[in-house]
Amino acid sequence: MAQTLAVFVSHTVRDHRDHDLAHRLAEGLTERGIRVWIAPDEVPSGAEWQELLVSTLLNECTHFLVILSAASANAEWVRAEIELARRRREDDSSFMILPLVVGDQTHEFLDRFQQIPYRADFPAQLALVLDALDAHPVQPSRVRELTEHFVGRENVFAAVDAFLGSHDRGLFTVVGDPGEGKSAICAEFSRRTGCVVHFNMRAEGVNHAVGCVANIHAQLAARLGLAVGVPPGDPAELAAYWTRLLEQAARGDEPVVIAIDALDEVDLSDHPDGTNVLFLPQSLPQGVYFLLTRRRTAVPLVNRAPQRTFDLREHRAESRADVAEYLRRAVPRLGLTPWIREQKGLDERGFVETLADKSQCNFMYLHYVLPEIASGAYRAVEVTELPEGLQGYYQDHWRRMGMQTHPLPRKKIHIVYVMAKLSRPVSRNFLADVLLEDPMGVQEVIDEWEQFLHTGYAYGKPVYSIYHASFLDFLHDKEIVRAAGESIERINGEIADRLYDDMFGPGDA
Repeated sequence: MAQTLAVFVSHTVRDHRDHDLAHRLAEGLTERGIRVWIAPDEVPSGAEWQELLVSTLLNECTHFLVILSAASANAEWVRAEIELARRRREDDSSFMILPLVVGDQTHEFLDRFQQIPYRADFPAQLALVLDALDAHPVQPSRVRELTEHFVGRENVFAAVDAFLGSHDRGLFTVVGDPGEGKSAICAEFSRRTGCVVHFNMRAEGVNHAVGCVANIHAQLAARLGLAVGVPPGDPAELAAYWTRLLEQAARGDEPVVIAIDALDEVDLSDHPDGTNVLFLPQSLPQGVYFLLTRRRTAVPLVNRAPQRTFDLREHRAESRADVAEYLRRAVPRLGLTPWIREQKGLDERGFVETLADKSQCNFMYLHYVLPEIASGAYRAVEVTELPEGLQGYYQDHWRRMGMQTHPLPRKKIHIVYVMAKLSRPVSRNFLADVLLEDPMGVQEVIDEWEQFLHTGYAYGKPVYSIYHASFLDFLHDKEIVRAAGESIERINGEIADRLYDDMFGPGDA
């Protein structure tokens, strides 16, 4: 970035949707190294409020981002913040005003500036805000998280390099089972090469075409100075937009590589028949490459450019060697030696071999099982009794959490399934409202399932979503639902009623 960005985010607390959007944007900007002030959370009340706010606006911030909606347009403090921003702008023309307009709101002062279009899809919205800030993307937290303990996969990267070196454009797709490491491969490739990257995450609701295109555009625009304009909000226009975006990106001297993870998790509900996943174009300009990942399921994708599919199942020996190396490194990192010594006739080498077999070369299995061994969850369990494979682990954890006891723990089952059905981050209070449960009791269940959840923030408070799509699939298994004595239709009714009340108010027809 040419300057250190500091953004004041102005919003109203009268409408929780404004409040939610403001906090999610603040979190996304902070993650990318941008300093963010957000009222009223970070300014005190009373006389101190105005003094600190004036100081923030006039002396510290480079940008003023205001969410202008029907609710905020009539909010006293939002109007006051806009007036302070106007004064700062009069004194310093480099102070940037960024109106994010929801609906058809107008404002005499804010109408002078380029508006940021509102998008219901949050990744698309964040990408547009970053684009307006001219913020060069930093390594996403998802990349850091997935590559922290990454090992191996040199055979995959060698195959990618060979493909890039032998074709002037193309699509290279890594195929594998859930938990086999596809996302980590995508993240590590981005970390090594610096290529732009997008992660589809169905469990968190980040799996829409508009959000993907907006994210890719923001990264390419920041790196290459493209002037293609912001992505359209209408999915029907995305295919043509992809073509314009890639053609402009290809005009540089260097190849353009775009990594997109988990094509199988993309929401296809807005894709007409015959349309490529994410509305990707059916041809690529010279110098443009895609590294894609998906499960071993078909996705709609037709392209005239050269293609290669790399199936991890066909490279089992290399995968097992990588798993073994991961285990060897994990023993000292997680302090697993005492547990190994307590096992009869087991040394570190035997531990590595046994866990490699138990995992079925699945890194997600190790992600869950090894920390549980370290924490003592398997203190009284022989190594040979550890669960087999990822699905076996999920079933074992389900049992250990008491989900099959009699009588059935209906509160636990309700909470876990509501989270699974929503496929979006939800708060403790939301779950309590849906299920008419005590919030503290809900929190106890969340804490029990913490290792399977991703924690984010909205409304300034924690929100939770299922961490990995494979666990989401486990929860969606109809056989498991029947075994739990639950009705998906009934749960869906509870969710729909609560969401309806959330949008329109209780009791409205």
